[in-house]
Parts: sequence; C-alpha cells; structure tokens
Amino acid sequence: MKLPKQDKLLHILAGIYIFLIANILLNNYIALSIAMVFGIGKELLWDKRLKKGTPEIADALATILGAMSVFLLTLC
Repeated sequence: MKLPKQDKLLHILAGIYIFLIANILLNNYIALSIAMVFGIGKELLWDKRLKKGTPEIADALATILGAMSVFLLTLC
C-alpha cells in the first residue's frame, strides 16, 4: 500500500521523467504541455473513467509540479 506522501513523490517523478523524455524529442514548451496532459489525463481517464484508481486533483498537480520544476531549470 502506498502512503499519500509516497504517491505524490511518484507523481512528481513521473512529471519529471515525462518532461525529460518529451524534451529530448521536442522543445520545452511542448514537453511541458505533454506532461500536463499526461498528469490530468491519468486522473481523468485511468482513475475516474476506467475506475482503476482514485482521481485526485493533488496527483495531477504533483505531476505538473515535477514537469514545471525541470521546465524552469531548462530556462536558466
């Protein structure tokens, strides 16, 4: 069983990884958009629509936060 803090950490890491992989192939802004779509889409489609988990806004925001943090670092 995952603890809530561990779950959010996994979402942050997922956002980082999605951004980094997309950024290798595309530019920063598109990579950020892709990570945001993945974060929101996972909660809406996988968790809510397919009932494979519990949809949480905080999970989507954690994924976006991970991607956004690396995005901001790439701008420096």
